[in-house]
Amino acid sequence: MYNYQFEQKMVDALLSIDLVHASLKGKTTHVALVAGESDFVPAIEVARSESASVWLFHGSRTHLDLWSVADERVQLTNQFVSGILR
Repeated sequence: MYNYQFEQKMVDALLSIDLVHASLKGKTTHVALVAGESDFVPAIEVARSESASVWLFHGSRTHLDLWSVADERVQLTNQFVSGILR
């Protein structure tokens, strides 16, 4: 049989680099981020300093620093997700 292993490395760092790069180059004005940990805080701060608007889509347990740096916040509740899937 096949033995597949999924390994996730540096994904947050790579996404942060993309966010910073796009905002510094003026290639983005709006960002939608699905996250809950504070790893993205520095990248969001850079994006906002370059006039990008950051929407945070989060679960019920979101790091306060992450929540506080976003321009808009949307909690991903069952009701919200069900409404999207219709």
